[in-house]
Amino acid sequence: MECEERGEQKVLPVLYKVKPYEVRELKGAFGEAFESQKDRFEEDVKQQGLLALKKAVDLRVFESEKFADGREGELVNELVEIILREQQHDFQPHLPVNLVAIEDHVAEVMALVDLACPATRIIGIWGMGGIGKTTLATIIYKKLFDNFECRSYLKDIRETINHEGIKHVQSLLLSDIRKCHKSTVRDPEMGINMIRLSCEEKKVLILLDDVDHPNHLDNLIGGCKFSLGSWIIFTSRHKAINCQDGALLKST
Repeated sequence: MECEERGEQKVLPVLYKVKPYEVRELKGAFGEAFESQKDRFEEDVKQQGLLALKKAVDLRVFESEKFADGREGELVNELVEIILREQQHDFQPHLPVNLVAIEDHVAEVMALVDLACPATRIIGIWGMGGIGKTTLATIIYKKLFDNFECRSYLKDIRETINHEGIKHVQSLLLSDIRKCHKSTVRDPEMGINMIRLSCEEKKVLILLDDVDHPNHLDNLIGGCKFSLGSWIIFTSRHKAINCQDGALLKST
């Protein structure tokens, strides 16, 4: 728990057939087990163990008997999904191999990069489907990746919005910015307000892939006051989709 409080580790308490109050108050079989083993504990565990347990169950806990009606496999899947979501900030997106004739396009975009410059950059890459916009944007994202602690990579926005709605994409962006496993948006207006609050004065790197309508940008980054030095990259099939003060490049 000390590591968790210092931000060095994340804790996901799983109570396997144990109630929170039994852990917090050392009741029932859990309390009996704790008391029976106390003589084997080191002195600091004896002194601080109960406090650490109380702090643990004050976090979001997963009770095995309550989650999904006790179906343990679903609990495991949920924990895996949470952990992957939490850790994705440390992993760069995958690129296809054997890329051909993309260096000039990369150089054109990177010529706009001056990491020492305080301005916020908004880069739009447009062109017909299947010509490599996403690949180009991903390469740029990977090149900038290590310069940003707060980053988000959202693929296939057009398809995701068509199937899941803009609220789902807003939730994904919020989760990335906040570095939390799940953010829930109930309506788009609330969603963009939450994004604005979360992004305020943060230096971010955001890639929005396959933006299909100006409203998509409005609902994802509209009105956001990013910290100086932020980069927002988006790809689109439509030249008309642009951002104020942004650069728009054609991918061919």
